Amino acid sequence: AQPIVLEMADSSQIAVPTDYRMTSPVQQAADTDKVTTLLSPLANGLEATECLVMKATSDDIREYGLDSPICEVRYVVDGETYVLKVGNQVQEGYYAASFSGTQSIYRVAESSVSFAFTPADDYRSILLYVTNITDVAKLTVDAVNDSGNLISETFTLRHSTEETESGSTTTLVVNDSEGNAIVEDDFREFYQGIIGLTAASWVDDGQQSATPKLTITLEYLDGSSDVIRLSEYSSRRYFYTLN
Repeated sequence: AQPIVLEMADSSQIAVPTDYRMTSPVQQAADTDKVTTLLSPLANGLEATECLVMKATSDDIREYGLDSPICEVRYVVDGETYVLKVGNQVQEGYYAASFSGTQSIYRVAESSVSFAFTPADDYRSILLYVTNITDVAKLTVDAVNDSGNLISETFTLRHSTEETESGSTTTLVVNDSEGNAIVEDDFREFYQGIIGLTAASWVDDGQQSATPKLTITLEYLDGSSDVIRLSEYSSRRYFYTLN
């Protein structure tokens, strides 16, 4: 199986809606609760119910399935790598496990290593896209109507911050392609719809349409950009891609 790679989300990165992100096998925001569970052995310690082997030999490692574990987690902290392996089931509800830095093999409860049985898809956040509207400089919407015609509109955003005695106040001014002013609350509600999109399921081998029903291009103040595309996947679903 292809390894899952998870990282802390860089606060400077755009379009990362959670504290963590998946970088392999796909680029995707990660589910914070699932990653927190995965980190629990490092953050809170992993409790063993028994030491099965004090000083394991290569035969012991093979016997308990740790030469080809059902799950191997590599934690990288400040440049140091720590490896946790979960091997064979030794009895109902218990598995063999080992941790780098020790030659012992332990018996651990399945509930303590539940992450070993978490499907890769469950590590993905259902939130597809979130970034603060204050980072957006321009937003372009290209939509195909029922007649098959392309309708395009570009919105330019200007942000201003005013300092007052009670704190700072941010004002958003939005204009359409013709320079007409857009009501701020209406645009914020529209933008909330974009960041409120969630996934119903994952389709890794899906193909985006050559002519998506909806394309949203977001250009940011730092010069970077993201493109969201939605194509008809079924009568009730749309296929969503980011970049």
